[in-house]
Amino acid sequence: MAEDIKLQRIYRELTPEERERFQRSASAAESENIPDASVRAQRMMAAANEPTFSGALRRAFHGCIRIPGILPHALMKQAEIDWAELQPFLLGEAPLTSDQIDRLAGALGMELVHHDQTVFAK
Repeated sequence: MAEDIKLQRIYRELTPEERERFQRSASAAESENIPDASVRAQRMMAAANEPTFSGALRRAFHGCIRIPGILPHALMKQAEIDWAELQPFLLGEAPLTSDQIDRLAGALGMELVHHDQTVFAK
């Protein structure tokens, strides 16, 4: 039988060095203007809702990763795109190259079709 473990929270004042280090890291994080998760989620949804081919590609990626058994890492590996390249695209902050778009579209099972002078994602 496992022993009952009693945890106790200990509070203490930060040392002057610890307080300074904490303030420096808080200032650095603030100056980098790193958005929180809810802001990133809003940016991703806004970018996915664009009425463009890139928006369709983003929607397809989001749709695929909701399917049980399909992992984002596997799609990125198949498309030969790493997270540092894909995340800014999903946020609408940076484009992908034509080659990256082709590979991602292929990994998502998409193809370009020509229809009456307009190219649509299928």
